[in-house]
Amino acid sequence: MIEFLTEWAGLAFRWLHVTFAIAWIGHAFMFHELEHNLKPPEVDDVSPDVNGEMWMVHGGGFFRLQKTRVLPTVITGTLKWFKYESLGTWVTGFLLLVATFYMGGGMMLTHPAAGLGAGASIGISLATLLVGWTVYDLLWAKIGGTVALAGTILMFLAACIGLPEVLSGRAAFLHVGALMGTLMTANVWMRILPNSRRSIAALMEGKEPDPSWGAVAHQRSFHNGYMHFPIIFLMISNHYPALYGHELKPLILALFIALGVAVRQYIYDGLKAHPVVHAVALASFSSLIFLSMPKSEAPIETPAPVEGLAPIDPATAGRIVGQVAFTGEVPAPEPLQMYGACAALQTGPVYGNSVLVADGKLANAFVWVKSGLEGYDPGPVPEAKVEVDQRGCVYTERFHGARVGQTVTFVNSDDTFHNVRTISELNPSFNLNMPAKDQREDRTFRVPEVAVNARCDVHPWMQSYIGVVPHDAWAISAADGSFTLPNLPPGTYTVEAWHEVFGKREAQVTVPEKGEASVELVFEAAP
Repeated sequence: MIEFLTEWAGLAFRWLHVTFAIAWIGHAFMFHELEHNLKPPEVDDVSPDVNGEMWMVHGGGFFRLQKTRVLPTVITGTLKWFKYESLGTWVTGFLLLVATFYMGGGMMLTHPAAGLGAGASIGISLATLLVGWTVYDLLWAKIGGTVALAGTILMFLAACIGLPEVLSGRAAFLHVGALMGTLMTANVWMRILPNSRRSIAALMEGKEPDPSWGAVAHQRSFHNGYMHFPIIFLMISNHYPALYGHELKPLILALFIALGVAVRQYIYDGLKAHPVVHAVALASFSSLIFLSMPKSEAPIETPAPVEGLAPIDPATAGRIVGQVAFTGEVPAPEPLQMYGACAALQTGPVYGNSVLVADGKLANAFVWVKSGLEGYDPGPVPEAKVEVDQRGCVYTERFHGARVGQTVTFVNSDDTFHNVRTISELNPSFNLNMPAKDQREDRTFRVPEVAVNARCDVHPWMQSYIGVVPHDAWAISAADGSFTLPNLPPGTYTVEAWHEVFGKREAQVTVPEKGEASVELVFEAAP
């Protein structure tokens, strides 16, 4: 029931959030448009206190809008305050933040590699909003000018760089947007509205308002205007894992903010904008296109036979049998608190499978012959494809093995949106959107690497690993820790076991002719 209610809460909050945002930013666009297009009155029936006016047509009628900094002797009608749109946008956005990222044990919020729990990640989330407003407001209330501008830019750069290191990519993008939304709403309610009320109260008493009140209100409104376009991008960024899952996501964030600022200038100044605006727009847009462009992968060519390589003689070949053991305290299984579409794909509790230990034996360790086969012909690359399947919002297997040049097929078996992003040091990384059920994407890896990490940025708990090796002498330890490396010529080998949490272990093993060698590789719990 919790998952069902959370899903509906997310939908309702998102709907209201977008509705409030349209109203708020739409009104802001209108007023900024007025500020840029007000003309001096051209007729004599206008009070000398009117700074400018604008005629508009809509709905079969005409509107005559005038701006004045003084109150007339008699006010007819009610003074309209555009304030609840901003509050509604922030409140529904924060509730959406809670429903999407705080619920479910913070599974959508936490960074898989940061090692922070849900509590710490939520603390970072809240501190981003609170500290961000405090720093920004102090800069402009106490310092101002170029120093405050430089400090604000540095603050946003710090958010763009730091948040992706401690939160999931999706959460990091949306939190930069939440930071902007917090600044904009706080500007309205803590600076613009109070100063406007002070000015009105003074005018009602027949006093001259303090010019600084209006100046501060205008300044903060001006700042809000520059955040409109970046925040719209950040609001919709959660639909594009190719961006928030990009290996250079801090740069992507910064470039989109710069582009949004430039677009704001084009809206009001057109092509007459300052040359710096043209330069920023061109540089940021072209950089984004270049960075997001799919990398063309050169086809894997079948290597020419290497002279002098000896074939493996089955008549004399032996094998290595062994176990991967574990000593020390076993980490408790991590429950995956899924909700929404992912929860609907499960029939019971789901636990993380990064550490699987039973009776002192460790499963899902990748064991392979690291050295000793260099002089032998590994044989043809298998034609069978290695399938890496996303099913039930988890990877069905934690570890896979593949030969260099062997086809690896990534499959989305779910009727929900996933992506596949690889993290690799030696092979080209890639990021595949997987929006369709039963979608299949083929890739190959060019050089040996243990191991390539494949993950889903939409659901950051989803991870798998691929050991890419130059031969067939590899295995993945079973639930009882056992493994077998068959068809090995007589000789001495270095055998390596690789585990995503506990690192590597090596052992020297000598295989007799037509015989069997045994080995145990032992991992220890972190102290």
